[in-house]
Amino acid sequence: VENDGRAFDEIARVVKCGGMIHVCVPNSYMHMPLLLGIANLINDKRVGHLRHYYASDMIRAFEARGFRLKKLEYHAHNVKLLSYMVQIIPLPGALKRPLLRRLDDADLRQADDPRAMNFSITMEKV
Repeated sequence: VENDGRAFDEIARVVKCGGMIHVCVPNSYMHMPLLLGIANLINDKRVGHLRHYYASDMIRAFEARGFRLKKLEYHAHNVKLLSYMVQIIPLPGALKRPLLRRLDDADLRQADDPRAMNFSITMEKV
């Protein structure tokens, strides 16, 4: 999104009171371990990310527009690097699928750890 402030304003305009939003954005590089930061730099160019956010700044931006935080989760931790490697290694599906599922579960168990590539916020319009 070229102008994130305008996008936030538009979201606030169209969401009714009691409505919920779920926003997933790249986490600040300052919170990422070095290898995740490098992986994210490469991915940013590939997918067109223009900026990264601190969760506190994103939450405040929506609170200023009439939302309140319901949930904050971090995802894509170091374990995601293992997931990427497993995906490119030629393994039979019967081995690969359960391994990837376990790695995803390990990532989910770290939802409170800000050392991740991304975070998601769920907010309610008040």
